[in-house]
Amino acid sequence: MPRMMPHETSLLELYWHSIKLIFETGAPSPGEVDAFVIEEDTYLVLSTSKPKAASAPRSLRRLVSDTVQVVSDAPIPGIALERPGSPIRYVAIAYDFSAEPCCQIAWVSSLLADILQKVQQKGVRSLAMPCLGVRHGPITEEQFLSALRTQILQSEVPSLSRIHLWDHSDELAPLIYAAAATFLRH
Repeated sequence: MPRMMPHETSLLELYWHSIKLIFETGAPSPGEVDAFVIEEDTYLVLSTSKPKAASAPRSLRRLVSDTVQVVSDAPIPGIALERPGSPIRYVAIAYDFSAEPCCQIAWVSSLLADILQKVQQKGVRSLAMPCLGVRHGPITEEQFLSALRTQILQSEVPSLSRIHLWDHSDELAPLIYAAAATFLRH
């Protein structure tokens, strides 16, 4: 049975199976996790935009910048490109702005499966990621979390004990409601 716990820096902590899901108002600092997922598109347009949150730690902005600079060729949506370093960085190709819609739940599900497989291979204990496909695409928080839940159930990732999740919007209520609807109903 899942249980919820408050935390000083997070909006909500939810324990589900052997994983602690941490819903935060922003990305954790790179030193807090073993791996980061960075949302991107096939043309790497997102990486050329100015960071929306000026309050993001300089180290996180540099981490994002360094990650996308090494991506070459036009990757296809639904795959995660691994970038070595500490923490490990996964560039999640969630969008194709030349397609309609620009993001599909099948791509997000494929990304999550790919990321969890890579996490399992590396023995990653803690992972941080935004809600993939929600920021620019038609994917809702509940659709993302439902896909995450499904992929966690289908994957065997015994090393993974903590997932930090955040939404890019200023309003986190939809994320919290979606989390409750997705993880507490079963």
